[in-house]
Amino acid sequence: MREDRLDHWMKEAVQEEAKKIPVPDRKADIMRACREAGNMRKFEWKKAAGAVAILCVLCTGTALAGGKIASYMTGADPQKAVTSYEKVANLEKKTGIAGKEVKSFENGFQFKEANTSFTKGLDESGNTVTKFDELDFSYERDGKTVYLNLSPTDKDSEKPSGHETKYQEITLFYQSDNYKFVPVGYEPTEEEKEQMEKGELYISEGADQIETQTYTHVSWTEEHTKYLLSTFDGISEKELIKMAKELIENGN
Repeated sequence: MREDRLDHWMKEAVQEEAKKIPVPDRKADIMRACREAGNMRKFEWKKAAGAVAILCVLCTGTALAGGKIASYMTGADPQKAVTSYEKVANLEKKTGIAGKEVKSFENGFQFKEANTSFTKGLDESGNTVTKFDELDFSYERDGKTVYLNLSPTDKDSEKPSGHETKYQEITLFYQSDNYKFVPVGYEPTEEEKEQMEKGELYISEGADQIETQTYTHVSWTEEHTKYLLSTFDGISEKELIKMAKELIENGN
């Protein structure tokens, strides 16, 4: 798994492995990794030693720190997730990330779970070009989920794209991405090809049936920590921006 180029998307692996270990819905990690890689082609969850769920994503060859990243690998041990907000401090010590988070948001989203994860950038030979730990949170309200990811800033990373909003000298970047998961052999229409060229649509092969998802997210950087607040559940830009401002203002 560590160096493999993978050709199926997450659901196939989860259906098999979920019978053996509890693997949570980590679509937010998939979308974040794919956005950073700049490509949404092929990926798959697998079970590894210690019941670690691992995601590999092919990318287009991102240059970083003198090396070229050919794939990203990110993973987490679902058995180490915490559901008590009071235990978040222990995760912060483990990762060395002293960021901001809240137990609940004013709009009713409540803390559900937190965990640590890791991300590696690998070259063509499977050598690690970059590696860092992250903190992942999920918040729920009325069947909807918002994800919060905290990671160390990277001086080599590109400036985020999207609609910019200023708050307390911090720039928030909002973006909405459209994804289409399709069976192997799917041929995009001419319209879809044009959308893909413009960065308006990302298509990934390996799904059992055609499925579309809209991924909305707000990202910003504060005190050497990068924040990503995201959802698949149709929450408006205004509401996500308000939640981001609340983290900046009131986060612990």
